[in-house]
Amino acid sequence: GFAGIGAGVQLRRRGIDDFVILERGDEVGGTWRDNTYPGCQCDVPSHLYSFSFAPNPGWTRTYSKQAEILDYLRRTAAKFNITRHVRFNTPLTDAAWDSTQRLWRVTTPTEALTADALIMGNGPLSEPKLPDVLGLESFRGTMFHSADWRAAHDIAGERVAVVGTGASAIQFVPYIQTEAASLKIFQRTAPWVLPHRDRPIRPLERALYRRLP
Repeated sequence: GFAGIGAGVQLRRRGIDDFVILERGDEVGGTWRDNTYPGCQCDVPSHLYSFSFAPNPGWTRTYSKQAEILDYLRRTAAKFNITRHVRFNTPLTDAAWDSTQRLWRVTTPTEALTADALIMGNGPLSEPKLPDVLGLESFRGTMFHSADWRAAHDIAGERVAVVGTGASAIQFVPYIQTEAASLKIFQRTAPWVLPHRDRPIRPLERALYRRLP
């Protein structure tokens, strides 16, 4: 897949143009398309997170934020004409190896494909999972997963509970704690958190990156 796009299907003609990328979303971007919570940001330095074949001297921060990474992925997909291979809004529903014909039989909601090679790029955390808490189904307040952030919901002045202290919570909690009337965090295992060295990249630095990638 391409940055979490989905499953790539290599068709049997073996030509360079004969591969298909099945993408259940409506555009490229994967996790950077789907996650829009406050403070969503890469925890790897921007220049190390870039594709080796598509360096980006224009990063504005040492640790880029979601919108800038998504824009980079869109530009890169367009630059290398990746999107012509992508079938958007097309989830992979089944894939089975045919040992007799020695090929993959791949199924989507609209068609069946065969392929010499199948590369999965679905991502192990692509499906948001709410915690199994007794009584959750009867909770009358607003509830949502960080991967399905409701930007229209104003948490100012509300009592907020955050379940979990993973990478997403580490990023959005500092943003919402100044708005909520109270904030309680429930954790199973305490994470280790190091100081974040994020800062703006100065225009002179970006000019040097362009000259000396």
